[in-house]
Amino acid sequence: MFYSRLFVLAGLFVSVLSNDPLFRTIDFGKWTSWSDWGECSVTCDRGVQYKSRNCTDGIAGKGKCNGLAWEARACVKKSCDSNSTIAVTQTVPTTPTPTTKRPKSYVRNCYHENRAASYRGFTFRTISGRFCQQWTSNFPHVHSYTPSNYPQGGLGSHSYCRSPDNDHKPWCFTSDPAKKWEYCNIKECSELPLPTTTTTTTTKEPVTYTPTLCFDMRHPYSYRGLVSTTSSGQPCQIWDYNKPHSHIYTSSRFPTMGLGFHNQCRNPDGDLRPWCFTTHPDIPWEYCNVPSCNGPTTTTTPVWTTTFSTTTKMTITTPRQLPDGCGRSLYPMASSFRIFGGVESVKGSLPWQLSLRKTSGNSHYCGATIISTHWVITAAHCIASPDLPHTYYAMAGKYYRNLRNEPGEVRINFQMIFKHRLFNAQILNNDIALMKVTAPIIFTNKIQPACLPTTKQPPQDQRVVIVSGWGRTETAGSSSVLMQASLKIISAARCRPMHDSLDEGMMCAGYTSGGRDSCQGDSGGPLIDMNDNNGRYEIVGIVSWGIGCGLPNKPGVYTQVSYYLDWINWIMSSY
Repeated sequence: MFYSRLFVLAGLFVSVLSNDPLFRTIDFGKWTSWSDWGECSVTCDRGVQYKSRNCTDGIAGKGKCNGLAWEARACVKKSCDSNSTIAVTQTVPTTPTPTTKRPKSYVRNCYHENRAASYRGFTFRTISGRFCQQWTSNFPHVHSYTPSNYPQGGLGSHSYCRSPDNDHKPWCFTSDPAKKWEYCNIKECSELPLPTTTTTTTTKEPVTYTPTLCFDMRHPYSYRGLVSTTSSGQPCQIWDYNKPHSHIYTSSRFPTMGLGFHNQCRNPDGDLRPWCFTTHPDIPWEYCNVPSCNGPTTTTTPVWTTTFSTTTKMTITTPRQLPDGCGRSLYPMASSFRIFGGVESVKGSLPWQLSLRKTSGNSHYCGATIISTHWVITAAHCIASPDLPHTYYAMAGKYYRNLRNEPGEVRINFQMIFKHRLFNAQILNNDIALMKVTAPIIFTNKIQPACLPTTKQPPQDQRVVIVSGWGRTETAGSSSVLMQASLKIISAARCRPMHDSLDEGMMCAGYTSGGRDSCQGDSGGPLIDMNDNNGRYEIVGIVSWGIGCGLPNKPGVYTQVSYYLDWINWIMSSY
């Protein structure tokens, strides 16, 4: 039986060894030859480099075949002016001596919690001992923390720990495919002098709150009660801790949301009601049993005012401007998990994502993607009446699924809809449709188009891609916020034994091992990939169908957009 709205998120099993190489996957099955060693993760001094091979003994993830295997080793560049790489087997020092001097005011052997963004030290290992991924690389983890997106973040062609997003502590993406990011093993300064250059002093205005001891839907952020357990009785995790669950909801990032060194339920993201992360390793978060306010006469505690002290931060010398062209975002992709197996996206980080709706119901039912000022792309099975375009509309710039009049949201109406003429609703092949808008879409910082693929070839096997949507979960209904998850492309040759109905124009993404992951996503929504040559996000797939959810050897199936490039370009140029 076919199911739409499917994707699966699972980790790659890695065995960490104490000797050389740094880590490798378990060696079972028949394998291809090892690839050459890749680039060193630093441009000078010492870093890490990788090689890989593929399992060829049957289906990856089944029996003795473990799919893609990685090996890593320490490496060293002779000097900053040399491109030669030497493999080294000794332990890599935590703080290697740099060969290039940096401005003294930015060189730090420690960090200050209130000014972690100013750290310019040379540590490139995390608190667990993992090596850091190079900031300009998208391997093994895809991200948008680049020097161009964060010009004052101290990023570059190196793997040194940084805090480009003003987190309370320097961090990095790790070289371990199974662990996306971690904080770094850096000491906190007891006293840190302010930088002497490139600084600006800013004072935040006092913020006045009317805290409530009950939950008022009209003021979803206002709850300041003392409830510290979830509806199922799980104790809450302290907000300023990242154990057992890593997340972004700390008092340093959200200073006005009542967070801090406590575990009381709060609602920093404007959800349906207060919630918290739990102390149970297998239950990331749950809603709390907080009483609702009954009308405007509910008793509240006295109004208080919180005044922020003067802070010094890095100066951004260039004004924030709209991205040039397609496939760019002003906001970084999320790297923190709130639900098991999925990621809450950062507001504005997926500006091409649309919520497709019908005028008869006004509720979200499918996803879609902006690809130009005049065109939107989605799955054909989401369109029952292409001859009635006025009965459909899309919401752009949305983050909350059900919140009305969300700041920055825009309604998009349609004048023409083109379903692929060979679409078959029974087997869901050629599952693609184009929708022409009634008026040009005005791009903003949260509304942008995704690029079409630059090649007709499908994404490479094991390529990491991102899927997004407001889709359903098996246990908690539809998500209230826009979600995303990282998946791996599964080649047609490896996928056909798992899906015998796989047709031309279809592609698979997910994990052959399956798992207990939640099922997120949304039919018609985008599967995107960053182009390595230009750093732009391309829509490579459209959420189409699947069998079950999270089952072993049953990955999700997507419409391969590059297969239909000629059809897409012909429709767009003809109408």
